[in-house]
Amino acid sequence: GRGGIIWYFEDGKVVKWDRGRITRELAMPRPRRVFEDPSGGLWIETWDRQLLCETGGRIVEYGPNDGLLPFATMAVSADRDGTLWFGMRGGQGLLRFRSGEFTQGTAGGGPRQEHVGAV
Repeated sequence: GRGGIIWYFEDGKVVKWDRGRITRELAMPRPRRVFEDPSGGLWIETWDRQLLCETGGRIVEYGPNDGLLPFATMAVSADRDGTLWFGMRGGQGLLRFRSGEFTQGTAGGGPRQEHVGAV
């Protein structure tokens, strides 16, 4: 995470480890992956096929209505502008998240990829 912060999973919760101590715990049954974006939003994919974003105590769930397939996230990263890039499998390739919306992206304007395992 940012500034040397470590996020990990333990007993149905996501835990924040900062400077040698636990500073936050977020109840989250069955977390699978976690990523903290540059603005402090915490993105969590669960084994229950959810992609969640927690910001300021509010949790938003993203799914099929947002153009996402369950269990498709393979990697996530942020660029200098704070745009999030999700590497996906299952034919979704590279997705960009900006201004609250997911859109199909390509790397450097190149051809669309079916599976993106690292961003």
